[in-house]
Amino acid sequence: MAEVVEGDVLHIRVRIPAAKSARKATLESFDKSTYSPFAGWEPVKSVAVRGRKKLTFKITAQHENTKRFRVRIETKAGRSKPSKPVAIKVWRWIPLREFSPYQQTSGTGTGEGSIAGRRYAAWGGFTYSSARSWESRYTPGRNCKMFRGLAGLADTSADGTSGAVTLSADEQPLWTSPVLTPGVAYPFEVALNLPYRMSLAAANTSAPELRAYPLIGNPELLCTGI
Repeated sequence: MAEVVEGDVLHIRVRIPAAKSARKATLESFDKSTYSPFAGWEPVKSVAVRGRKKLTFKITAQHENTKRFRVRIETKAGRSKPSKPVAIKVWRWIPLREFSPYQQTSGTGTGEGSIAGRRYAAWGGFTYSSARSWESRYTPGRNCKMFRGLAGLADTSADGTSGAVTLSADEQPLWTSPVLTPGVAYPFEVALNLPYRMSLAAANTSAPELRAYPLIGNPELLCTGI
């Protein structure tokens, strides 16, 4: 099965049998209405064949999970016949805030925070928390293959502070950030092996009297089947 990421340009290549007698090729997708129990094949785009034996349809992948396509060839005599359907698996970036943690420490969660002077949707410790470590655990359920975000200390962290964030999956650590300091941000992307469960942990590694809040800005999971 072909795979794409939502937003990618999808190239669907078609061979036209008996091209000389073909008049039009129509790309169709199988759709089920949110508001109706009925499902069916809907036209997406049509092109004139003009004797060509091969055609390529270019569309933007905007569908969730799996999408089915076929091509209907209409002849000059007015007959039409659909091709065999093909299925495309679509992956999409889902913000972490759309996942509910099954367990997390006090003062931890998703919200907003500033890193290096820019505002982000963020995961980490809230600034009212006096804790020095934070953790959230999630169950993506073997549907996600990538995690990305931007690691840094919240701009509310004290001068001279440091911290770190760690990503683990199925009880195995996968990635630990460099030492985080105020005013510096580290974009990162980590491959996942379709884990059942994953966790994010953050730690204030500075002196005991200093407050620091490690964050992950714009945390997202690349998933399908959700």
